[in-house]
Amino acid sequence: MKNLYNLFFIIMVFMVGTTMAQQRSQGQGRGNFSKGDRPKIGVLSGKVIDSKTNEPVEFATVSLYSVREPEKPVTGGMTDKNGGFRIKEIPLGPYNVKVSFIGYETYSHPDRVMFTPKEAEIFLGKITLGADAKLLNEVAVEADAELMVNSIDKRSFNVSQDGTSEGGDASDVLSNLPSVDVDIDGNVSLRGSEGVKILIDGKPSALTGGDVSEVLEQIPANTIESVEVITNPSAKYSPEGSAGIINIILKKNKKKGTNGTASVTVGTREKYNASLNLNHYIDKFNLFGNYSFRDNRRTYDGNSLRENFDVNEPNDLQFLEQMNDGFYQWSSHNIKLGADYFLNDFNSLTLTTNLNTSSFTNENELFSYYNYLDGSKDETAQLNTTDGNRLNGGITLDYQHKFLNPKQKLDASLRYSQSNSDRDSDFGVLNNTLSDSRSDVWQFQMDYVMPISNRLKLETGLNSRLSLSNEDFKTRIGENLILDPNGTFDFTYQEDIHALYGILSGSLENGMGYQVGLRAEQAFTTSTLTIEPEPFENNYFSLYPSVHLSKGFGEKGRFGYADEIQLSYSRRVNRPRSRALNPFVDMSNENNLSTGNPFLKPEYVNSLELSYLKNWNTTSLSGAVYYKHSNNAISRITINDPEKNITTRTWENFANSNNYGVEVLVNSQITDWWRINTSVNYFYFNVDGSNIGENDYSNDGFTWTGKLMSSFKLWKGGSLQASGRYRSPRQIAGGEMKGIIFYDFAMKQKVLDNKGTISLRLSDPFNLFNFEIENWDDNFYQISNRSRESQIVYLGFSFNFGKINYQLKKKKGQRQNRESGGDNLDDLY
Repeated sequence: MKNLYNLFFIIMVFMVGTTMAQQRSQGQGRGNFSKGDRPKIGVLSGKVIDSKTNEPVEFATVSLYSVREPEKPVTGGMTDKNGGFRIKEIPLGPYNVKVSFIGYETYSHPDRVMFTPKEAEIFLGKITLGADAKLLNEVAVEADAELMVNSIDKRSFNVSQDGTSEGGDASDVLSNLPSVDVDIDGNVSLRGSEGVKILIDGKPSALTGGDVSEVLEQIPANTIESVEVITNPSAKYSPEGSAGIINIILKKNKKKGTNGTASVTVGTREKYNASLNLNHYIDKFNLFGNYSFRDNRRTYDGNSLRENFDVNEPNDLQFLEQMNDGFYQWSSHNIKLGADYFLNDFNSLTLTTNLNTSSFTNENELFSYYNYLDGSKDETAQLNTTDGNRLNGGITLDYQHKFLNPKQKLDASLRYSQSNSDRDSDFGVLNNTLSDSRSDVWQFQMDYVMPISNRLKLETGLNSRLSLSNEDFKTRIGENLILDPNGTFDFTYQEDIHALYGILSGSLENGMGYQVGLRAEQAFTTSTLTIEPEPFENNYFSLYPSVHLSKGFGEKGRFGYADEIQLSYSRRVNRPRSRALNPFVDMSNENNLSTGNPFLKPEYVNSLELSYLKNWNTTSLSGAVYYKHSNNAISRITINDPEKNITTRTWENFANSNNYGVEVLVNSQITDWWRINTSVNYFYFNVDGSNIGENDYSNDGFTWTGKLMSSFKLWKGGSLQASGRYRSPRQIAGGEMKGIIFYDFAMKQKVLDNKGTISLRLSDPFNLFNFEIENWDDNFYQISNRSRESQIVYLGFSFNFGKINYQLKKKKGQRQNRESGGDNLDDLY
């Protein structure tokens, strides 16, 4: 049955692609439109330039619209590298002319153009395009350190200028964003929920299917351009992630000429980072590449105290106190190479490949102190070491077809990624574990946007993702390290998902906007464990609707309406990842174990959100009230075994959970030199864990988080940034997490004619960052405290090099035109 689904989906993809190709060949190409028997002898020419810089605008779309059918483009073309255009074979008759390009306001020629046998060639001269501050009904709030864009279904943050993450990785970047929280283990939560789907450049990879903390530490902060936070995604996106989606967009340069950026950062106590970005853009090619290197060493320590209540015999353990300290060191190399190839005015291909290799060492010493009911005591010391390597890579081929109507487009993408890792762990002298893992992901996606009218458009697409992960574990015990059959197994998880979606969106004259979508998915999942007699299969078909409504009030200015209300609903799923499914038992602490649950089922979430946007001249306010209800809620629990004196941390499906909350974001330019961004999230959480064994893990409580980032421009070429974040104590299943507070300070100074930047960052200057958690049931109480090195000073330098030589490119274009016998548009001016 599964193979029939896969075959059906492949045939459907072929049929859709063939149909679209036939449509393009039947008249959607340049200069090939049927207009009866009218002679196609008209010629339209001109040049498009930027209104501020007077530089040519390349790849701008010039469209001719029928007078009788003003919404229907008849023919058109695109500007060349000099901003010039020359459209031939235009049927005689009257037309309206429009010029558009992303980032600019659409230009409408004030006069109707009329092609007749006597006037078959018309020259429009120079056309200037002005920047568009508002695109696709989005509200943009600009800042030197951060650009935040609110749209109907997501918020985007430009983090490329965030100095408080200098020298860090992706987790440092996410920690500064509203709604997002990252704990000491690298677990990401969104509005208090951990079911977050991480995407890289809008796509999942073999990396994002594993341990999120390992993914984030492999992405240097200075390679990230922006981050999209999508709390209630539309049907276009994968429904994975009960809390929402975080899309990390990496930097990609498209400036003309040859240029790049080099940077180096040094941190206290053996922390080094370096990166190089290169770009070469000429004619039909744009070549880009990035290399980054990180070598980082972090120390950490922790302690825990557990009291057992169910003690009756003299030799029963009453108290267990443990302390550990150690270090974690990793070194990584990241390489990303790619090329854009513009086949013609309407078609382009992009090939991107990336490679990451890293090695790590984790070493810690664990001291355990045992206190028994009869007053006797015992103590042990254990040295744990882990060495490992990772190799991750991927290749992506993207295709884009542009139409004469700039709002119509077709995108297709084929991606393959692979992740490999191995680790060798010694837990004391009597326990050794070897593990090897591999993950492969194939993905095909096609998206098509078709405007039905100026106020209505249809989006549709299909997606197929095939993923396979395998993890092999071998445990050896005793003085001779003999293979332990109970700790030796092979775990394989296969997940194939096929999806179709459709979205209808538009706007009304009264400022009402709407987006209604539906996504259908068929999933096939199989977990295979060598120590279990039968594989565990869970195949299911699901529908995921989404609705987004917005209403604008007041005058429509640069940043949109003065007031706007948005209402959204979506149904989502949280599919358990390999980390939660993997039954391997972490033996680094024999009294506090952790393991996965291969029998976890998906968690389904219904999410409802009402938000309000308010814009003044220098300040924007965004507020939201939200509610999430989850069935089969996936949550971590701690199970105590008093007889063996062992606690085990694992995952279970709870009956349900609820999350109610309110969030407020403020972005304000207080003065010319001072800007602040602040957010507060206050929510109530409850979980019904009465279905888990004999103990009731149900819990509830209120939690709030607050973040503040302040940017100062106090002197020429220099800036200061200060950020702080706080999370109050939070109730969890079977316990409570204590509050966390963190501060960051950064300074930047432009040098060398603004080509270079010196940066200084002080992370956690008061050394306050630590993680404390309490767990309890009727049999025990345990409190654990862990902290890692966070008080760090980073010093960095970056330099921009290269030059955009438009004059050289213009002369080369003139020479090529003359050699080819073509028209030299620059000679017309």
